[in-house]
Amino acid sequence: MKQTLADLWGYLWKSKWTLAVVVVCLIIASASGIIGTYAIRPLINDFIETGDLAGLAKMLGFIAIVYVLGATASYFSARLMVTVGQNTIEKMRADLFNHIQSLPIRFFDTNKHGDLMSRFTNDFENIQNAFNNSMLMIISSTLQLVLTFVMMIILSPILTVLLIAMVFLMFQIVKKLGVKSGKQFAAQQAILGQVNGFVEEHIEGQKVVKVFNHEHKVLDEFNKLNVELQEAANNAQFYSSIMFPILGNISYVNYAITAAVGGYLVIINAMDIGGLASFLQFSRTFAQPLGQMSQQMNVLLSAMAGAERIFAILREEPEVDEGTVTLDQRDPTNGTGWMETNVFQLLETSNYTMLTLAMCQECVS
Repeated sequence: MKQTLADLWGYLWKSKWTLAVVVVCLIIASASGIIGTYAIRPLINDFIETGDLAGLAKMLGFIAIVYVLGATASYFSARLMVTVGQNTIEKMRADLFNHIQSLPIRFFDTNKHGDLMSRFTNDFENIQNAFNNSMLMIISSTLQLVLTFVMMIILSPILTVLLIAMVFLMFQIVKKLGVKSGKQFAAQQAILGQVNGFVEEHIEGQKVVKVFNHEHKVLDEFNKLNVELQEAANNAQFYSSIMFPILGNISYVNYAITAAVGGYLVIINAMDIGGLASFLQFSRTFAQPLGQMSQQMNVLLSAMAGAERIFAILREEPEVDEGTVTLDQRDPTNGTGWMETNVFQLLETSNYTMLTLAMCQECVS
């Protein structure tokens, strides 16, 4: 997994300047949300409690400008990330196809054609979905978590300590479910490649299957692979889909506890009501990125499983051509019009492929 992340980052690094602009836009978008949420505190303390309608209108206008700026930054970050993702996919797809051309024949003898084709279809599609949606959301959620945590410490260190305990519980759940889900998604992609290879080969050779009356045998083999794919997909989707409901319920419990403790702090004048309202909103905002990341976990794990399969081929050693061929092409104007091979030498030491011509003759009496 670490090697796959390093290889994938190597392709993304080729668009480093565009990625830098994307990160800046995401910082602006996240900061605008933080500023808008913190503005609840002066909105209540300085304008609503005092009845300052003019100041309230100005503050609402300021908040509106901040949110518009954040929405604009989010728009540009999404557009640029799509461009980065498409460029990366195009480069990876071209490298994979070019690398396959240099692999020895034994590689194609030991890998089903449908499985190889699934690398160009299913696996690249999963990576593309991660680039278009999951990657952007994870970066944005991480920035939002950090900025929200800083603001909560500023508003109330006591309530922040209470929130950290609940967040630690969330992280433990995400960690355990993520490990199990990742294994299942890897198994799902592997079995999906086997199904594609099986279907491609037997549809292409359907005439041979019918000639030898192997329809029932092929159907039994397909049903076995189909059941394995269904089980792997069920397990992968189950572990990834239960994360969001679990984290959502924990966040609701945390919100209720925070509101109760915060209300007590307001009563004893250890906290102002505007600060409590702002902190409660931050606590909901703090749980939201965790929920978003858990929702995108299945897409991200599918993409990583697909990337591992792609880079596994890219790490295959290409075939080394140790032969020398010298061709002497005669001038076609001299009446000969033929090409003579002067020297043809083929050296093959360890890896070789034997081509066997099997001839079958049916005798009819």
